Amino acid sequence: MAARGLLLRDVTQHEVDAWLAVNPGTRFPVRDFVVWATRRGHAKVLDVPHWPKKDPVGMDEDFHWELLLHQRLTDTELPLGVRGAGGSSCSSAST
Repeated sequence: MAARGLLLRDVTQHEVDAWLAVNPGTRFPVRDFVVWATRRGHAKVLDVPHWPKKDPVGMDEDFHWELLLHQRLTDTELPLGVRGAGGSSCSSAST
């Protein structure tokens, strides 16, 4: 972006998408940086999607629910209502 003369605050979603199309291997560090910059007011709200996660082979049901509960309790990017509703359904499903 700097090579194109863009300041961080001027980067648009279109430019992020174009960058990721050419540099897909940078998704994780770019996502972390964009989240950091947005939270601190240095950048507009931009979307850098996660890679889809696969369930590990051989995961038993209890561990699956425990993993989901942990995500609901710790993933601050999920809306609070989703975290609350998901957390209560995960804890009741595992009992």
